Amino acid sequence: MSTKCHIDIETFGTVDLKKTGSYKYSEHADTDLLVCCYGFNDGPINLWIPEGIDSMALPFEVYEALYDLQAADPNIGEITIKDVCPLDLGEHIANGHTCAAWNAEFERVLLNGRISKLYAVPPSNIRQWECIAAKAAVHALPRALGNACNVMDTVHKKVEDGRQHMLALSRPRNKSGVARWTPADSPNRFMALYKYCVNDVLAERAMDDALPDLQPSEQEIYFLDQEINQRGIQLDTHRAIAVRV
Repeated sequence: MSTKCHIDIETFGTVDLKKTGSYKYSEHADTDLLVCCYGFNDGPINLWIPEGIDSMALPFEVYEALYDLQAADPNIGEITIKDVCPLDLGEHIANGHTCAAWNAEFERVLLNGRISKLYAVPPSNIRQWECIAAKAAVHALPRALGNACNVMDTVHKKVEDGRQHMLALSRPRNKSGVARWTPADSPNRFMALYKYCVNDVLAERAMDDALPDLQPSEQEIYFLDQEINQRGIQLDTHRAIAVRV
C-alpha cells in the first residue's frame, strides 16, 4: 500500500488572506508557521512546532502540557519542536509521495512559500496533492469541513472549540502593528491551537476515508485548475497604466 500523508497547518500573517490569496500570503515577509500536524495512512497524528523567532520559544509549561497531552491521547504520535522540517515529513514530500488536505491548495502553497525557506520544507508539486474538499464537492457536500463531517456522520468530527483561538493567533494582536501573541504570554491559547490542528487532521482523514476517490478525469480537472491558478495570467502593466491614465 502506498503511503499517504494527511496534513493541516496553522499560520500567522499580517496581510488579509481573503484579499491577497494564498500565493501572495505565502511569500509575505511576516507569514510564519505556527504548527503543522500530519499523519501517515491511519497512523497517529504527529505535531511539528517551529519556535522560529526568539519570542515564539515555548515556555516550560507548554512543553509539559504537550507531553501530558501526548501521554493521554492515543491519537497523538511524535512531537517535534525545532526549526527544521521533521525528517519523516521531509522525506515523504521530497520522494514525491502523496499528500492530502482539506482545501489542499493552502497547505501546498504555504509549505512551498516563505515557510519552505525558513524551515527547510522540501518543495512539493501539484500532482502530489489530493484535495479532500474537492472530493466532497463532487458529491455535493458542504465545502466547510465541519459541516461535511456532520452530513457524513464521520468517526471524527471537526471540533470548533479552538477556532476562536486559531483566528486570534493567526493575526496581529492589534491594528497598529505586527505584534503577535506568543506561547509565553498566552500558553492556553497555543495549546488550544495545537489540539484544534490535530483534530482537523483526524476529521479530514475521516472524510477522505468516507468518500470514494475522484475519477481519473475529475482528478485531471483538479490538477489543471491548480496549474492555472499557479501560473496566473500575463499582464502588460505598462500598457494597463497608460490606458488607465
